[in-house]
Amino acid sequence: MIQRAFSAQCMRSLFLWMGFFLFTFPRLDIATADTPFEAKEETAETLKQTQKVDGEDNQFKVKLKEMTIKAQPHELKDHPGATTVITKKTIEDFKPLSTVEILRRVPGIHAPDEYGRGLRPNIGIRGMNPNRSENVLLLLDGVPFQPAVYGSPSAYFNVPIEQVERIEILRGGASALYGPNTVGGVINYISPRPPLEQEISLRETIRAGELFSTTASYGNTFNKTGIQFLYNNKIGKIVRDNTDIQVNDVSLRFTFPVGHSGEGDLRLSGYNEESDTPGGLTAAQFKANPKQSQRSHDEFFGRRWAATFKYSQPITSSLTFEGTTYANSFQRDWFIANGPDATATGNTQFLRDFSVVGVRPTLSWSPNRRIKIISGGKFHFEELEDVVRSGTTPDARNGTLDQEAELTSLAGVLFTSAKFEPIEGLIISPGIRYERVTQEREIGLRAGVGGGNGRLTTSEIVGGIGLLYHLPRGVELFGNYSRNFQPPTFNEATDPTSG
Repeated sequence: MIQRAFSAQCMRSLFLWMGFFLFTFPRLDIATADTPFEAKEETAETLKQTQKVDGEDNQFKVKLKEMTIKAQPHELKDHPGATTVITKKTIEDFKPLSTVEILRRVPGIHAPDEYGRGLRPNIGIRGMNPNRSENVLLLLDGVPFQPAVYGSPSAYFNVPIEQVERIEILRGGASALYGPNTVGGVINYISPRPPLEQEISLRETIRAGELFSTTASYGNTFNKTGIQFLYNNKIGKIVRDNTDIQVNDVSLRFTFPVGHSGEGDLRLSGYNEESDTPGGLTAAQFKANPKQSQRSHDEFFGRRWAATFKYSQPITSSLTFEGTTYANSFQRDWFIANGPDATATGNTQFLRDFSVVGVRPTLSWSPNRRIKIISGGKFHFEELEDVVRSGTTPDARNGTLDQEAELTSLAGVLFTSAKFEPIEGLIISPGIRYERVTQEREIGLRAGVGGGNGRLTTSEIVGGIGLLYHLPRGVELFGNYSRNFQPPTFNEATDPTSG
């Protein structure tokens, strides 16, 4: 039975933010990979860290290199909302274990860690629930990387920080160009482009708890064709028991000229993870030994392959076409014992396979520097095969089939976003987005008994308008109204009592 209740169908949020911001305040600005810009202001801060070793608090201060806050290029600095960039230099200076570790230091972001390794991000923006980053749209070079962004957006995969050159965060006014799940905001990881000249690097990092990270990269450009190869391996554990991991991640990127003045951009990537999951502790267990684990049988396996091709072509001096095609598959198997080590007699096996394909064409028209209009669409299809089994031992890898479900989402999107500057310094940015999503669910239960089928189509018109006024001395006044769309997830779309 399909439920059409508003709370299960979608989340619509209304944000209205106005205020004054100085460049020296924490509005970190976005830069694009291809547009040069000038620095306006630099700040440095000394971070105070607290380390807890064997139950004792040891206070110490670490003087880091300067963290630089820079101006963004003219297009993105005109975004009528709070924007943040974590630059390449900041990432290099901070040397985080994961993107979660550095996102946690951005104002307005709540990112609790999960087992201290950053493999599965839990990110919330402006008070939204951070659980599995379900209320934030996560992108890699503008392409969603959550396993099933419409039907099951829980982030059981995170892009390794070694594959990220810069991180962009948008809050407010982004619902026309991006979607779905922009209620909290949009986080876009930017991967490095091929360098103009040869670059070769090999880096080894050793962290507390015997965690080793090896990163190798090669990049060059040959006759206008660029190549960028990146490989990262993480192996070892952190200071807690049952936190062993082995991660291998590789990417290969090509950029090349197409036609008279167009460009093609192809990125291929593969990811493999094997990790122990130590589980939680009671207050008494933590007090006795905070490093212990009561769940030595729990293991997580993740495998992901992805391909993205972007094509950009100027049509006239004021009109540009850009198309993005993407496909990825993600297999995630989690084996969880039916109790702590002392009482475990079997396990539950959560086996999920995701397949995603999509295309996003856009046209950008800018007859002069005061007008820019972007229009486009998106076709997105995702499929999830969800299998649940029961094993007869805590380490079983096969077992009795409890549930098998096939879940699909088909989305069609149209959008238009504009920027007008009627007078010098005043930016008006209206936008509108139409989303139509059809979701289907077929469930089979144990012993061949059907769990029922479900189908739901959801259509929404979202968008908003933003105002930005550049005042003298770097002071900006901005405000925006936005209406955002979050489609029902599969567990919301179907009544659990009837399948």
